[in-house]
Amino acid sequence: MKYLNEKIQVYLEDLRAKKSTPGGGAAAALTGAQGAALVMMVAEFTIGNEKYAEFEEACKGARAANSYVYANLAMLVDQDAEAYSKVVEARKMPDGTDAEKAVKKVAVIGGAGADDIENALKAGADTLVTGDVKYHQFLDAKNIGINLIDAGHFATENPVVQALRDKLSEKLPEVRFEVSSVHTDSILTV
Repeated sequence: MKYLNEKIQVYLEDLRAKKSTPGGGAAAALTGAQGAALVMMVAEFTIGNEKYAEFEEACKGARAANSYVYANLAMLVDQDAEAYSKVVEARKMPDGTDAEKAVKKVAVIGGAGADDIENALKAGADTLVTGDVKYHQFLDAKNIGINLIDAGHFATENPVVQALRDKLSEKLPEVRFEVSSVHTDSILTV
């Protein structure tokens, strides 16, 4: 269900009901989005008000920053519910199916991590998701009993770029970090 397109009452009734979704993640995202929206509202009332002219630029910055936060958190309301719905469906699988036996613990290594197959296995993983896997590494993985998924170099590294930028910005506030808007996967699948 797309809660952002529903009335608040529908969301609240589902939240209080004996249902798996929406849950804590969706509720936290919605609360955060509401907080960002309130900051934006205050900024809107302040911008252009002569009485608060000295705060105009700060409010414009707050409005812009919270616009990004608001949009992302609002999107996460529905993404959390959708993602957890898949977990619920997976849990309904009967015990002992081939799919259930195949994957219990997944290790993820960004970029080219297939050289760490044995480390993933030692850590208890039965599946390794990484990128840039060579043919002989697939054969080795099969022989030692670990599932191996080559999700691609870009796809296994790019998801952490925004979080890394945020962490660096927090640790080094005097430095401006930007995430490239033109950086894309160089491999095109047709």
